[in-house]
This record gives sequence, structure tokens and C-alpha cells, in this order.
Amino acid sequence: MISCAYIARFWGKKWGAGAASSARYDAKGELARSPGEVAQIALEYFAGLEDANLFPPEALDAQVRHDFRPAGCDDELDINNIIPFDFLVAAFSKANASKAAGVDGFSNKIFRFAPWACARLLHPLLVKIAWSGEEPQQHRGGIAVELYKGKGSHLHMEGYRSIMLGSNLAKHHHAFLRARLLQVCSAILRDTQFGGIPGRGTDLASLLLR
Repeated sequence: MISCAYIARFWGKKWGAGAASSARYDAKGELARSPGEVAQIALEYFAGLEDANLFPPEALDAQVRHDFRPAGCDDELDINNIIPFDFLVAAFSKANASKAAGVDGFSNKIFRFAPWACARLLHPLLVKIAWSGEEPQQHRGGIAVELYKGKGSHLHMEGYRSIMLGSNLAKHHHAFLRARLLQVCSAILRDTQFGGIPGRGTDLASLLLR
């Protein structure tokens, strides 16, 4: 079983192919009409597809805090692992404005419109996250949104698929952290490494195995 790394919230919204229905049949064939009941049906359906466990926010937070940070890591903190202010400004100025906001509500449109002002407000938060070694839950997951597939009944969950809207702020921070990790890992990775490195996908390795 894979633990669900985020608390999902579903809602009906128009997405190109059609509008999500405000009513939904549950697993017992009973029709639910209230937003809360429909959201619970969608959550349980997609959790079942992903073989995920459902946690209330308090239990998930307690588990993540217990498992997230290994003991004795305070001695290994490095100032170079804190995202520079100029890097954040540059990332905001080039952000993809078409990406929807996640649970924290930070939009790339706002980042692109005022990159320096946004960085001045949010950089201290990222410094605290990096220095403490703990991320908020909103940076580890996101909002799971149901999208109508364009065919089938609007009243049955089989006609929907889910996508996750993650925090745009977390994505910029994680991009910096991945670059730092790549610098460290490059010293031990072999030339035959496939996957996990930009420009070295697993497609060639898959062909060799075939």
C-alpha cells in the first residue's frame, strides 16, 4: 500500500471536453448530490485506483514530521543548499503563466508580473524551509482535480481522470534543489547511467533490454 502524500480535494469545473456533474453515483449505486458527498466519492474512487491510504490532515502531518528528517542532520546543513534570491527572481520571471495555481494559491501569472516583489516576500520562507529541513504539506503534494474524459456518463466516476495541481512556489524551489542534488550525484554517477539525469532518458536502456 502506498500512503497518500497529499489531502485531495475535488470539485466540478468546466475543462474543455465538458463540465463535471454536480451529482455522482457512489460504489453502491446511490446518487449523491451535495458537494461534500460528491467530493468524498471522487476521493475514494481515485484513492482506490492508486492503491492509496487516506489520512486526515492531522494524522498525515504527524507521520510526515516523524519520518521526514533523519536524526543528526543539523550538522550537514550547507548555505549553498539555500536558493539564492537572484535565482528565485529569474525563475519567477520565466515562469509558465499557463500553469494553474495549487493549494497555496500562488499563480505563475503573479510571479511573472512582479518577479522581484514576489521573490522579496517569499524568499525568506524558502530560506526557513531549507534551513529547518522541513517543508509544509502544501509543498509535498497538491490538489487532486477531476477532469471529464469527454465520453461516458457525467454521473459515473469511470468518466473522469484526476490530475494534481501542485504548488508553483514549491516547483521553483524543487528545481533549484534538483540542480544541487545533480551536482552532488554527478561525482558518483557512471557514464552508463540512464534516467534521473537531463538528456539521459530511459528510452535507450529500454531498447537495449528488448
